[in-house]
Amino acid sequence: MNGAMLALLALCLVGTQPADQKTVTASRVQLVVQSASSLELLEIELTWEGKSLTTIWDESFDQLHQFCDRSGDGMLDADEVALLPSPLALRQILWGNFTPNSTRHVSLEEIDANRDAQVSVLEMAAYYRRHGLGQSVVGMGNSDRQDDLHVAMLRALDTSGDGSLDSAELARIEASLMQLDTNDDELLSSSELLRHWEYPGATGTLGMLPPRDAATDREEFSSRSTLLLPIDLQDTHWAALLVSLRDKQSDTKLDAAESGLSPEIHQQLDTDGDAQLTAAELTAWRSLPSPLRWNAELSPNASSPTPRGTLVATDCWIDARVSRGRLGEVLIDAEKGIAAAWARADTTRNKAIDREEARSSPPLDPLFPLLDRNADGELTEGERDAWLALQHQIAEGLALLTIIDTGRSLFNQFDTNCDGDLSRRELRRLSEVVEQSKSLRDGTIQLDKFPRKLFLVASLGKPIALLEARETARPTWHRGMDRNHDGDVSRREFVGPLAKFDELDADHDGLISAAEAGALE
Repeated sequence: MNGAMLALLALCLVGTQPADQKTVTASRVQLVVQSASSLELLEIELTWEGKSLTTIWDESFDQLHQFCDRSGDGMLDADEVALLPSPLALRQILWGNFTPNSTRHVSLEEIDANRDAQVSVLEMAAYYRRHGLGQSVVGMGNSDRQDDLHVAMLRALDTSGDGSLDSAELARIEASLMQLDTNDDELLSSSELLRHWEYPGATGTLGMLPPRDAATDREEFSSRSTLLLPIDLQDTHWAALLVSLRDKQSDTKLDAAESGLSPEIHQQLDTDGDAQLTAAELTAWRSLPSPLRWNAELSPNASSPTPRGTLVATDCWIDARVSRGRLGEVLIDAEKGIAAAWARADTTRNKAIDREEARSSPPLDPLFPLLDRNADGELTEGERDAWLALQHQIAEGLALLTIIDTGRSLFNQFDTNCDGDLSRRELRRLSEVVEQSKSLRDGTIQLDKFPRKLFLVASLGKPIALLEARETARPTWHRGMDRNHDGDVSRREFVGPLAKFDELDADHDGLISAAEAGALE
């Protein structure tokens, strides 16, 4: 893409758009991964049974608008707008709370963009997108005790107690750390290093939203390693914020060192050729192809499950995987609760609920105005089922991207299968990697020599587990003997003659790997 095209695109992006025109939306989640010296764009596209989440959300917005359009005129008046759930209420379907709930409802003033006292489906969709819906929900968590974990590992390795590490101590890493294996499972867990603390020490419960204002958001985003870009491509606040955060010379522009972009990308965006980027020039960045891209299918019935992957950025490793989410079972439980409440409230057994019966049922009482679509003062099973179908439609788009920033620590660097435990094989690599990275200086491990690590988990609803060991193909007997699930069979785990173990352990390291086991097949 040449400079003139990028300049035209930047002008289009900062322009305004009439409220009755469809918002130009990003087809995938875009996250800026940043450090002091680098700036990179991570693109994530999630699908459900082959359909993109943006398409699913477009369908959900259409159906929600139709459901609340009681007059059938294709527009929502003030009373119909009052039936819309808040963005928070829609997100809470993730946790099994059907809409509406106790959160506030939407007002005409905040959603009616063109001030004509009625709301089109495009205005409604734009409102929800401004509040973080329309793609996957992104939850962020920061591991809170990585520094303590790192110090605990160093203390265990410093067998001489002189406050520094030497080559002899590094050579004894496995023996030193395995002394802390209190449950004798041949794994070193985080809780054995830090009592009563479980790795990674965080959950993705902090909802990420795109920046709204460069001036007010500066403090909030200055310490974050990731920045969520808005789904609306016309929203350019993020570019102004990045310039504000990285502009060391206070000239409202970024030179190559400040931007942290690759030289090729910096030059492509520099449309006026002054070697500096303005916020307007930076907006075109998200239109360029990114080398950091991950596509994931969330359906458990997919013919080709999404493989787990490691995305390597300049200053960061990203472990990306799909996890089975809890949303399906949560929705089933919630539906059972509604069915039970309906049965209790239907005292006349006429398969309908009147207003008086609904008042005696806490689950049904707040739902009555929304479900009573013909306003006849009675809820039928058909009205209830139509509402439940809408909940399922919305739920299909409620994918959760959980991002856990675990920072930099020795523990992170050597937990290569990302299961929160260090195996014997992982510990044996530690001294080698420390030596190769030249991170040991004057007896101290220099953490800035290591990349930070992010866990990225995609799921429909909350993930079943944040951590999950990488699984490799291996014989059934090997999987069965591997009692601590570290991917190897140790001499203690092996069930059979020790002579056979020695035969299978081709490299004689005391562990039968999956590859060594596979060679027997």
